[in-house]
Amino acid sequence: QQALAHGRNALGELLGDPDATVGSIREQLTAIATFGVSAGLVRVAGADAEVAAAGSAAYVGASAIYADVSLRLADAERERTAPAGEPEPARRERLTRRLQAVFGPGFVALPVFTAATAPDLAAGLRSPALLADDPLAAYTWVTRMERVRPALAAMTMPYRLAEVLGTGVGLELGVAHVPHASERPWVALTLADDGSGISADGLVSVVVQGAADVDLAAPLAGLLIDEWTEVVPGRTEDVALAFRYDPPDAMAPQAVLLAVPPDPAKAWTIGRLNQVLLETLDLVHLRAVGPQSLDAVGHYLPATMLAFNADGDAVSTDPNTLIATAAG
Repeated sequence: QQALAHGRNALGELLGDPDATVGSIREQLTAIATFGVSAGLVRVAGADAEVAAAGSAAYVGASAIYADVSLRLADAERERTAPAGEPEPARRERLTRRLQAVFGPGFVALPVFTAATAPDLAAGLRSPALLADDPLAAYTWVTRMERVRPALAAMTMPYRLAEVLGTGVGLELGVAHVPHASERPWVALTLADDGSGISADGLVSVVVQGAADVDLAAPLAGLLIDEWTEVVPGRTEDVALAFRYDPPDAMAPQAVLLAVPPDPAKAWTIGRLNQVLLETLDLVHLRAVGPQSLDAVGHYLPATMLAFNADGDAVSTDPNTLIATAAG
């Protein structure tokens, strides 16, 4: 913040100097651009020895940058003082806002942390068996994943270009999974059960760039490039089938009419079937009569309707038998 304020003040002195040259303003704007003020990299019109008079393009552009930096410094100054009793999470957020006020909203501050699973991570990074003795397994996996994970591709591309240019910088990938099991290969290679008792869907896979010489037990700082959750298919699944159909608009009553031919020895005829249906309808009408429709007749009801066949051709009830029994 003090360095940015010093650069802003130096630029202000040049703007107040009637003899300031375009070259001196350009040099000061380049210094301010290192704080994330991208406007400082805009080309300033005019020769270096030319005087940046008031109203010139160089003067107007520098004045706008001076105002922008002044706003940044004012925002940073508001975040300088900590309120009484400030908890640690709020303190980190306040300091992050102060850094972003100075260096711009795109500035990423890396907090220091200690990995709670450092032993598992260290064991995985040191274990060739984790990659099934294939040192290129992690690079193959990253090459596949970066095709569908834009954040991962944005991280790997600069490393690949730097390697092509021979800068000595490139991808140095290490893998681990938590919890660590020495007999289990990396979960990205196989989901087979190895008898370790650790299910594949209970593992957290970690791919680390540039961690070859890092002490994972010490306080760390780094960028989380991407993360996602993959669903591991189960070995067995309970399934069910559901059927959907459109019911008819009009539904018949839930009843079945079982008709017996009068003479079982003879086949049905249209006439006999018609007679059965007519008799059934008559019975339906009788049974559907309610007490409110009977008037005076209802005094003698309810009565019992029994089937009677004098020839004995069908099952029937003969009330005369009951009368004879009662008389005897």
